[in-house]
Amino acid sequence: MDHLRQKIKIFRLLDKTLDLLLIILSIRFAIIFERILHSSPWYQLDSNSFNIIVLPFLLLIWYYLIKYNESDYLYRITPYKNYFTSVLFVTFLGLSTLISIKFLIKYDLFYRSTIVFFGCASFILLFLKRVFLKTILNKIRSYGIDQKHILIIGWDHKCKDLINQFEKNIEFGIVVKHIIDPLKISKKEYFKSIPISTDLNNLENIILNNAIDEVFITNSSKKNNTLNNIFSLLNACGVNYHVMVDSLGLKVDNDKLRIDPILGYFYGIPTISYHAIKADLYSLYIKNFLEKIFAFIILILSSPCIIIFSFLIKINSNGNIFFKQERIGLHGRKFYAIKLRTMINDAEDEKKKLLKLNELDGPAFKMENDPRVTFIGRFLRKYSFDELPQLINVIRGEMNLIGPRPLPVSEVKNMNDKSFLRRHSMKPGITGLWQVNGRTDVKNFDNWIKLDLEYIDNWSLWLDLKIAIKTIPTIIKGSGK
Repeated sequence: MDHLRQKIKIFRLLDKTLDLLLIILSIRFAIIFERILHSSPWYQLDSNSFNIIVLPFLLLIWYYLIKYNESDYLYRITPYKNYFTSVLFVTFLGLSTLISIKFLIKYDLFYRSTIVFFGCASFILLFLKRVFLKTILNKIRSYGIDQKHILIIGWDHKCKDLINQFEKNIEFGIVVKHIIDPLKISKKEYFKSIPISTDLNNLENIILNNAIDEVFITNSSKKNNTLNNIFSLLNACGVNYHVMVDSLGLKVDNDKLRIDPILGYFYGIPTISYHAIKADLYSLYIKNFLEKIFAFIILILSSPCIIIFSFLIKINSNGNIFFKQERIGLHGRKFYAIKLRTMINDAEDEKKKLLKLNELDGPAFKMENDPRVTFIGRFLRKYSFDELPQLINVIRGEMNLIGPRPLPVSEVKNMNDKSFLRRHSMKPGITGLWQVNGRTDVKNFDNWIKLDLEYIDNWSLWLDLKIAIKTIPTIIKGSGK
């Protein structure tokens, strides 16, 4: 699925839905004010005050007036004055239309006082909503919250047009982080503060260092093997990629790729898109929303346990109660995973002496009777209590409850198979297929990663539910080490 287009559609849908909800709220306020004006109980509904049959017509009138009048409005660049005059125009024309309908059908649909109160309430709420969104969206984007990081390969008019469109529509959170000019057309090192490089051999590092979510190819070498190499790397990294086409005469061997191309348009430019994961953005939003709610509830319920364990950790060994380690998240974003400390204070230094005793094949380190683990730490690991603080990571949006395990930076750097980078195309999770299918019995690092990739390729809300159910007996059995 095209997550960028879906993100834009979701934003617009929520924006219009909020308008309609505010209009309904305005009607309720108007009825309340009318009842108070006529010394009647404010909570009562009166069909003479406002007949419910008017509601669908009123919503349609306001919806199309707003859509027509604000079709080209963008929160970042549209002045407050324009929003004021727009809402004033919509309110005036909408009220005029309602009054005209009442006059023509000669039927008492509402009191004059009700419709006056409605006009005032709807104007105030709709205008304040636009002021609030314009302000808050600028704040959110300035702090870099919920951004999609873009890499553009190529330097031509399509590249510049794409950047200009992203800048105009900044409320969608789409930010160009880097440009690669493989044909060395540009003579500059920056375009609008966006760095420009020319070496495609550095593509992997650029993707990882900038946490790239989507790649747009506006022009490149017309050699098929070069394009296929680019596609193979992008597919391995688990990012979506789009080819902006005109008369390039592209011929790409799609049989060698894991995913099928989709032909569409992006800001009017013909585009061939390749999507790294099958999951659509709507389902992922539902997953993130539900998991944050459950994470918050679990965190509140488990807070007494966390307090007790924190006290036991403190009296059992010297050092901090919590252990923070830098890990790799969605598309290479780095964050600090929070856990209850289960090892001695200088565990990382002692690890170097134990590397030869590693029981896992690959860059990850695992040892069944690790001497660094404290007495209370063994109990916490056995029943996964040490992972409870990671609920904070879930609430902050860095992790999910269910997903691939978040790997430390060092382990990701030491991966030999670059196709494993695709495991970062979804947020990491506290639990997942690895935990409920063998967990510590999985000794081969490659098999561990393949379970993560299997989860990504087959993801659904139903799969998450099955993993969540299987996690409960896994924790009760105490299979952690």
